[in-house]
Amino acid sequence: MDSLNTGNDSCTNSDFQKVTVRDAAKELGIDPGTLRSWMKHKVIDIGIADKKDGSERWSFTIYRSWLDNFKERKCTE
Repeated sequence: MDSLNTGNDSCTNSDFQKVTVRDAAKELGIDPGTLRSWMKHKVIDIGIADKKDGSERWSFTIYRSWLDNFKERKCTE
């Protein structure tokens, strides 16, 4: 197999590039704690906030393409 076929010809490496909570918060001009809260409560859709069963800790995955799309939408509103 020469390459991974995702079934979506428009996928690029940036679609899977991850951004830290700290960096995303800085780009958005908000506190990292605020960003985590917004992601947990689905106020902002820039990635995935996940809490494993039986765990008290949340994990946050922010995708570059989702963050960029969110910022673009905010600029046009």
